[in-house]
Amino acid sequence: SVSVSAASEAAETDTEKRALAARLDKSHYPPGSFKPGEVVVVLETPSLQDLGSLIGEFAAILAGDAGEALSEFVASRRKTAIRLRLRPGQDELEAARKLMASPLVRAAEPNIVFSVCATEPNDALYDEQWNLSGAFGVNAGEAWDMQQGSPGMTLAVIDTGLEYTHEDLSGRHSGGWDYFNNDPDPWDDNGHGTMVSGMACANTDNGIGIAGLDWQARIMPLKALGSDGEGYLDSVVSSIYHAATNGADVINMSLTSSIYSQELADAVEFAISMGCVLTAAVGNEGDARVNYPAGITGVIGVGSVGMDGSRSWFSNRNSSVDIVAPGERIYGTMLN
Repeated sequence: SVSVSAASEAAETDTEKRALAARLDKSHYPPGSFKPGEVVVVLETPSLQDLGSLIGEFAAILAGDAGEALSEFVASRRKTAIRLRLRPGQDELEAARKLMASPLVRAAEPNIVFSVCATEPNDALYDEQWNLSGAFGVNAGEAWDMQQGSPGMTLAVIDTGLEYTHEDLSGRHSGGWDYFNNDPDPWDDNGHGTMVSGMACANTDNGIGIAGLDWQARIMPLKALGSDGEGYLDSVVSSIYHAATNGADVINMSLTSSIYSQELADAVEFAISMGCVLTAAVGNEGDARVNYPAGITGVIGVGSVGMDGSRSWFSNRNSSVDIVAPGERIYGTMLN
């Protein structure tokens, strides 16, 4: 049974080698897809002796410094992929095919080039959104490679409402309420809530406007502030309870008051018990005052940094600051 198993493995290896050899043509390795003048081999039995034999056997096509591969092999902790440099004028694909013919070699290929992958949407203003892709941005492209959002996630924005007919927010509105005017239509008559919502959830890769961080999440607008950007405790607290009991996963509150409220703290505690993540602005007075709800335990307080990564002059600095994020020269979805 041992000999049968060994023969089976040998046959499988031979089949794999033939399949790889058949792939070694320009249709599978176009120009620019590999590093010129190099091939990578994997030995059937990774050993210094076999590598030395291989280098000697193919000295005609390998560069004169091919012996360096022996030193690299000894130094490497993992004796797997071995880089071999070719003599000038050698074709990488042809060299790999020749090396594949050796019984010492399991696989040989050109040294394929890899690069960091970062999703870049086609939104018209994306290149201006340093907060997403700049040196001190949030690395949105890398994040989008892993996750571009989910329609099953709901973001409650407690603010001035939402212009839900905005072309870059179309189709994202889900529920909500106007607790400032006490009616079911949380229409934005100020613009701040619409801008905040777009930064988070603008329709992305649609060729217009800006890119939002989450491409698919639903926006639950809860209007707690009026046309002048001001609102009251009753509307903010009611909005938090509404979000928590109507399926919001995240509650964003880009609003502040320097007065602590037990009722507000109780609403926050309830929302946390319902599984909500709550974020709030720490304030833009540029001093050390603590604002609420950012100063309440369990709320993620967010400060601002500029394009150079430094704290924005207007951003408050105190113990309520849990994280900072880009907060200057940010493009957003405006009214109309």
